[in-house]
Amino acid sequence: MLARLSQFLEARTSGSRCTIDGQPFSLPTAAAKLRRYGVLKIRQLLDPGLISAVGAAARDQYEERDARVAAGECLSPPQRQSHLRRTLALHGITTGGRPATEALDCQAIRALAGSHLGGLPRLDPNTYVRALVPGPQIQALPFHQDQSILQTPLLNVWIPLAECGVDAPGLEVVVTDKRDLLAMAGPPDHEVPVERVRIDERLVVETFGPAALWRPSLRPGDALVFAGTTVHRSHVTPAMTKPRLSVEMRLVPS
Repeated sequence: MLARLSQFLEARTSGSRCTIDGQPFSLPTAAAKLRRYGVLKIRQLLDPGLISAVGAAARDQYEERDARVAAGECLSPPQRQSHLRRTLALHGITTGGRPATEALDCQAIRALAGSHLGGLPRLDPNTYVRALVPGPQIQALPFHQDQSILQTPLLNVWIPLAECGVDAPGLEVVVTDKRDLLAMAGPPDHEVPVERVRIDERLVVETFGPAALWRPSLRPGDALVFAGTTVHRSHVTPAMTKPRLSVEMRLVPS
């Protein structure tokens, strides 16, 4: 079975390069590199046309929700939190007559997640589309580890719905073989989970060194895949003026 999945991954990512050394990879190689570095960039994993359709559907939902808020409609507490954090539940988005969670379900990623997690993976409900718009109200996220939020091993499949990392905000991730959870600096009673598990930037640099910080650029169809223990945050510079939409798919053990 592993051989068949390996062939599938090689065919599906034909011409792509491993995130770390730029070499073609099979499923066993990808799994080994994920264990070693904690993160992989997979090029052309998904059809750019599909990514464009998911992005268009998400933008429609953002516009509809913003119009409701502007009209004075009272949102439920969960809806208001999602509005303030600029997130949308991926399971609530459809494209081509089917849920986006189904459209983006990729056998290659499930195989990689199964190898990484040691069992059959499932999609965690904490799977979103997130908008990041440069400016004074930008919802940039601090350094954190997803496993500290979900309290379980996981694989995060981060999919940009437009080009990011150059003109639009991207991600900054720590490339390392260390899997420890770092001390959290955020207030434990903060209403936003990612703020509760915030990691101080000085601690990240002191622990891993500045050379471990990586800021990849990605195009529609690419994916950044990283472990639940991988330290990461939003990457934004003053030169970035374009908005970014991205999907955060989290796969956890069944």
